[in-house]
Amino acid sequence: MLDYYRFKEIHDLFMKGKTEEARHVLMEMQSRYVSLCDENTMLKMQVQEFEDILYLSRNLVFDGFCYWLITGNIKQGPFCQSCYNRDGVLVRLAAAHDGKWQCATCGATYEREPRYGVPAPGFGHAFGAALATAHGAGRAGMAGSAIGEGRAASLGAGEDMAAEAQALPGAQAVRTARTGKLLPFVK
Repeated sequence: MLDYYRFKEIHDLFMKGKTEEARHVLMEMQSRYVSLCDENTMLKMQVQEFEDILYLSRNLVFDGFCYWLITGNIKQGPFCQSCYNRDGVLVRLAAAHDGKWQCATCGATYEREPRYGVPAPGFGHAFGAALATAHGAGRAGMAGSAIGEGRAASLGAGEDMAAEAQALPGAQAVRTARTGKLLPFVK
């Protein structure tokens, strides 16, 4: 923290004619100010990084094959599930010749029309993870790799999921083979 009382000390040293001591204290204050500015810049960058992570955790949905970024009524994607799970990087999939999507980074291919549609905006990760879980009980590890709530939902972490599934219109319950807990599922 910058010690503001030191400014009065510097002023008093100048008034007494001790300019060398005053300059020395002033240079100390300047050095501390620069280090505080650097720390402030670093903290601002960390806050921005956390805001970006929070944004992704709220808007990134896994449909059982790939990830979609849903903001408002806009659906962006698809993004490679392998690259995101391995490196945390969103890599947009490109159309392949055989009617599939292909990742230019890792070469993974995905069906263009997954068995289940993308969840509607606002339904969050619990539904995306439920779709992944519903797609195949053997893919529970992949479904569990979704972020935040999706991870907890896909692993069946809580009895409250059954109540949530019954409370939402258009939702039905899906029982996972791994845990036996109910997860919400959108048609």
